[in-house]
Amino acid sequence: MGFVSAGDPPDTIALNLRRVRERIDLACERAGRPPEAVTLVGVTKGVSALRIRQAVQLGIRDVGENRCQEAEPKIAELKGQGIRWHFLGHVQSNKLGRIFDQFSTIQSVDCYELLKKANGHLADKGISREVLLEVNISGERTKTGFKDEDVRAFFQSGQARHFPHLQIQGLMGIGPLTADGNAIRRSFQGLRNLFNWVRSRDEAVRVLSMGMSQDFEVAIEEGSTMIRLGTAIFGERTV
Repeated sequence: MGFVSAGDPPDTIALNLRRVRERIDLACERAGRPPEAVTLVGVTKGVSALRIRQAVQLGIRDVGENRCQEAEPKIAELKGQGIRWHFLGHVQSNKLGRIFDQFSTIQSVDCYELLKKANGHLADKGISREVLLEVNISGERTKTGFKDEDVRAFFQSGQARHFPHLQIQGLMGIGPLTADGNAIRRSFQGLRNLFNWVRSRDEAVRVLSMGMSQDFEVAIEEGSTMIRLGTAIFGERTV
């Protein structure tokens, strides 16, 4: 089942979403899980505020952006729409404040130093934010993220309590860029096992964010509670 491209009429978002939801239902059925156990995040890099609004009208409530500069005007224009904004890209130090001020969830917290800086910024503001720890599950050197053993040491030592302004909700991972389905499944299985280990030690951990347009069905079968879909909903990006 394919998707309709970004150049087609706006009602194709509805068609794409219907197809995506059917695929989610089938993947959940195969895994013996209820569809409501999976949160769908619409990834809107290169997508206009108008098209995001259309997706929101079709039931999307969680929206993910990769770039702070691109997201800011969209967040302003869509204020009051009940959107939960997720930041998915690399958090640059010079944009940390802007990101943590505007997004409700930051999924890409990829190192201990970022945890410290973010907690300090939020303490100064007197606010808190939900975050996910990004784990490098592909083993690719070009990708950032905690190693499996670093996450285990973090929770084993109780370091999560050192960041009272960060609600550490769970883990996020990006599958390897490969056509090898077995390799993708193994990477998701590894992150699921790590998630289960962490959750047994911290009841606040409840989100396992893995799965994108090319691999979300496998991710659901392996226990993902949150998938991040851009192309499958909005078509190929035009920028």
